[in-house]
Amino acid sequence: MTHVAKRFGVSDVALRKICVKYGIPTPPLGYWAKLAFGKKVSQPALPPLKDGEREHVRLMIRPPKLLPASVSAVLDAAEQQEMTPEMKVVVPKVRPKDLHPIVSTIDKALRKCSANEDGFLIWGEKNEGSIAIGPGSTERVTLLLDSLAKALVMRGYKISVDADIEIRVENEPFKLKIYETKSKQPHQPTPADLKNQARYDADSKQYPNWYPPGKTVWRTWDHPPSGRLCIEIKDPTQYQWNDQNLVGRWYDRKAKCAEDYLSEAIVALSGAAALAKHRRAEAEEKARIRAEQEELRQREKARRERDLKRREYLTKKAESYEGYRRLVTLQTVFGQQAKENGNDQFNRIVSVLQ
Repeated sequence: MTHVAKRFGVSDVALRKICVKYGIPTPPLGYWAKLAFGKKVSQPALPPLKDGEREHVRLMIRPPKLLPASVSAVLDAAEQQEMTPEMKVVVPKVRPKDLHPIVSTIDKALRKCSANEDGFLIWGEKNEGSIAIGPGSTERVTLLLDSLAKALVMRGYKISVDADIEIRVENEPFKLKIYETKSKQPHQPTPADLKNQARYDADSKQYPNWYPPGKTVWRTWDHPPSGRLCIEIKDPTQYQWNDQNLVGRWYDRKAKCAEDYLSEAIVALSGAAALAKHRRAEAEEKARIRAEQEELRQREKARRERDLKRREYLTKKAESYEGYRRLVTLQTVFGQQAKENGNDQFNRIVSVLQ
């Protein structure tokens, strides 16, 4: 279902829902694993059409986003590698003797945490914590995170902890978050709620304008942990809105739990690292082109400024030369007048002009 869904540009869950809606049988759990090991499997036939049903189902879907060839090649190679039985990440049922050092630190911190008012243990500072789970999921998250950390290290990737959990794939940073989804149930008032209600009711009787009668002071709903885990990986270098920075999100489902998606998460990380490199190369190429264009603009600007200075210089020289020619002409005229008239005044003017 996963491979077919990618070709249609939808998720495997969406494709499965379409199949269920039209009564199309889908491979049961373990079908492909049995087939890979040569075990006998049965392929159910399509059920007969009901009255009014058509033989063909037409889907109006969006085409998948085309990835660069280099990124697609990395994804295909990672998928072929990770989906082999020997590379598949398996989470043990029992805690191993040697936890990954980072996981051991997180596990100790979670066990020392106190649950908030909704019953969640929060670890990490940024984005409401890198881990937000119920107390009952502590052991499960420890085993999941330990298996993931060891698998990442085995593949040459790095995992570190600062204010949150960071994974580096070929020096590309990604943020890991593991959380439990919230459920919804009516709030059961606590003794503190009843005490606050009694105080409010007393104030309401004395100051009805300030404290409207009949108001309930406690919240209507509680949102405790649901027990359904989610693994989320994001690219912090991308925009935060509209999930543009989302690498992948894997939930507990009816057919598969979050632990079964660790290999897919590693494949997604490989593709995201390749895509980040491709984006950086594109950005660097665009920056190089912009720098070249800016350099050409600056050169053209400098050339125009030099031409303008030359024109201004030559114009001033032409004006100066024109003034010189006029003075020479005037000197000639006054010189002739001085010779003809013998006037000393003309001689003095000619002397100044010379």
